[in-house]
Parts: sequence; C-alpha cells; structure tokens
Amino acid sequence: MLMKKIQHQLELSFWDITIQTLSENKLARHVFRDAYRLTREPELFQDWLSIGLTSLAGFISGMGIFFLLSIAY
Repeated sequence: MLMKKIQHQLELSFWDITIQTLSENKLARHVFRDAYRLTREPELFQDWLSIGLTSLAGFISGMGIFFLLSIAY
C-alpha cells in the first residue's frame, strides 16, 4: 500500500513538472513535438537517421584524418 502511494506521488510530481515545463518553455515544446512526430512518421525517422549516420561518419572520418596527420607531422 505504501509503495502504491509513493508511486502515485512520483507520477503526479513528474506530470506536474512536465506540464509546467511544456507550458513555459518553447524549446521544450518543440523538442517534444518533433520527437513525437519522429515516433509516428517512419519516413521522417528514416530521413533523420540517415542524416545522423552521415553526420557521424563525416565526424569520425574527420577525426581519423586529423589523427593521421598529427602522427605524420
């Protein structure tokens, strides 16, 4: 019984904070809205995944080139 009451209080606190944050913070609203859209639209998720993986590959390639050049000189 005590655990159920604690769980209920934690859930209420979480939603109070979440609702307040979304009400006052435009950035948080945009992030949550876009994250929700990513989960509901598979094409959009695939596009962002492709962009992210391409960016990561470019970053790792750049770090590798920097590392190789720093060893060579």
